[in-house]
Amino acid sequence: MHLALEPDEVVRCIQARLALPDCPCRGFVAEVQRVIDLRMPQEEKHLWSPALGLQIEADREQGRGSVVHALIGPEPAVWTAIAFCYVALITGLLFTVTLGAVQNFLGQSPWAFWIAGALLLVMVGVWWVARAGKQLAVPQTIVLRHFLEDALGLDRSQHELTEADPYHE
Repeated sequence: MHLALEPDEVVRCIQARLALPDCPCRGFVAEVQRVIDLRMPQEEKHLWSPALGLQIEADREQGRGSVVHALIGPEPAVWTAIAFCYVALITGLLFTVTLGAVQNFLGQSPWAFWIAGALLLVMVGVWWVARAGKQLAVPQTIVLRHFLEDALGLDRSQHELTEADPYHE
């Protein structure tokens, strides 16, 4: 998003909001690099709690102001676990499909295809769990988004719309 505030001002605004006692999240700020990581407080955290990563830079197109790049998603450990599951399942799937094809080519019973089918079902299960986790994270995603909007003084008229449809842009 493009802001009229200079990058250092954006960092200061977020730091000031993080310092308030009623702050709904916790944050880690790297001032020099202008990188901010926002997360839910430890007592409200669960496996699918989101993290909001911000990178603030000067707006070179406008010559003034700043550009805030934001990425919201599960904690890095959750991303890594899901990615590892997919890589392991795809590797196993490729192996078992190849083995089944070789068994079939040699005229043997291609029992490896049954394992490939089971791996496909597990992959669908991992996908379903990830989708369910995404839905469980929606309320906290809204909290992080509203925190950012409030800290930067953005248009509050979007709050009702965001609560009804958190992925509406």
